[in-house]
Amino acid sequence: MIIGIVDDEAVWAEKIKEYIEEYLGLVDVKDYKINLYADEKILLPEVDNIDLLFLDVELTDGKNGFDIAEYIQQLDCKMKICFLTSHIEFARLGYKVNAYRYIDKLHLEEIDEALASYISTFANASYIDCKNALGVECKINLGEVIYIEKLDRKICYRMKDGAAYYNEGNLKDIAEEYQDIGLILIQRSFVINMKYVDSYDSRQVTLLGEISLNISRDRLQDFKKRYFDYRRKM
Repeated sequence: MIIGIVDDEAVWAEKIKEYIEEYLGLVDVKDYKINLYADEKILLPEVDNIDLLFLDVELTDGKNGFDIAEYIQQLDCKMKICFLTSHIEFARLGYKVNAYRYIDKLHLEEIDEALASYISTFANASYIDCKNALGVECKINLGEVIYIEKLDRKICYRMKDGAAYYNEGNLKDIAEEYQDIGLILIQRSFVINMKYVDSYDSRQVTLLGEISLNISRDRLQDFKKRYFDYRRKM
């Protein structure tokens, strides 16, 4: 999990970072990184790599957090944004840019709830043992799997970065075991990660705008229901 903090006041940025580190330590989350950004010029080239962003509304360089959030929305990245400010009257504006949370800087304890919600919904990564194309054993994060397919007697995990990994197993069992992180069986040969669904119709599901996989008729209704629930949680 990669967390970003945008605040042009170094004291506040460090204070927020320490608060996040303290909470993640209490809930025993170790696989994370926190990056600090003084302004949007440093932030924007890295938005595709950030999972959760804590963004100050009031910046001194002329831009505010809502301007930055509106621009990020146009990039169609998966990042969730928590706004930070000491002016609660700005809260209603956060809904215009689909804010994940709105946090009062005078009550940083609200960060606990934001992190708890994000971790339970999006960051419950599960690591499994696989082998790469050369047969070297490694662990992969199922949260980064776009889809899984059955290839003869092997299971192939197609990753977001284009890599492929292999092990043995049953697709139905995999989908049932990891349904909480968004995996779902759409036909006997494919399990997909709902995190990467862009669109679907009665025949196909499209992932990341370019990967189209057939969905079986008998699984369509279950997929639609579960995908609706997944999007509602988001």
